[in-house]
Amino acid sequence: MMKAGFITSKDMSIKNAKPTSKSRFKQGYFNPSNDPGKYIGDITNIIYRSSWELRWMNYCDSNPKVVRWSSESIEIPYYHPIKEKVYNYYVDFYVELLQEDGEIQKNLIEVKPKSQIPEEYGGKKPLLEGERITLKKMKSYNYQLKTYIVNKVKFDSAKKYAESRGWKFAIVTEEDLFNTWKGPKQTGKNT
Repeated sequence: MMKAGFITSKDMSIKNAKPTSKSRFKQGYFNPSNDPGKYIGDITNIIYRSSWELRWMNYCDSNPKVVRWSSESIEIPYYHPIKEKVYNYYVDFYVELLQEDGEIQKNLIEVKPKSQIPEEYGGKKPLLEGERITLKKMKSYNYQLKTYIVNKVKFDSAKKYAESRGWKFAIVTEEDLFNTWKGPKQTGKNT
């Protein structure tokens, strides 16, 4: 709730952000078509915030090994090292997968481009390259470095949270979404 014109951290939560056509990413509402009963939560309010998330939602909806899944349902507090405050991280997905031995593996899944992933999770540290260092390059590098630092803290928090429950934490990148899994036709309503 807003008071005296100030936005609280609760108002700024990703959970309150509805899809918009003004985003630079494809956003909208996902409509499960294969097995809506697998989704944990309100099936009329499944929001994807990028075409990559939409692709992952289609995977969860269509894969018979996915027993149950949800989107942005797990809230994990983390200390933001740049703003020096505690914020909540909503991991993109919670997925329960049926294993070969019949056991259910519970997973926290984050969908991110490889360029935003810290080294220990399979990514690379941002580099400032080139003979001429321009202001534009410096700003881009600064943004990439901040994203890298914050994502590292978020991912470490998610990994610790998952491991404390016997779950797994994984990051799905473009390599996973486009090189190894082709998936069904995407279904989702853009806004």
